[in-house]
Amino acid sequence: MEDAYTWDPATQVEGVVEDDVLGVESLLWTETVETMEDIEFMTFPRLAGHAENRLVACGGEELGGVQGKAGAHGARWAAM
Repeated sequence: MEDAYTWDPATQVEGVVEDDVLGVESLLWTETVETMEDIEFMTFPRLAGHAENRLVACGGEELGGVQGKAGAHGARWAAM
């Protein structure tokens, strides 16, 4: 979660600044996953970290607050 939340896409390509970034993709490389449980483990809460990252401009909130927000979704994700 920390890596996903603190990742800054504007630092990945020289000459690209924050205003150039229109959005992000959260990729899942599947060559190492075998089951739906593996996919879910690799997706959540990483996906929430990426979404929150862009909403608050690359880590503008303390990680603990973001982890708490993602944790609040845990029961919902488990039920789904």
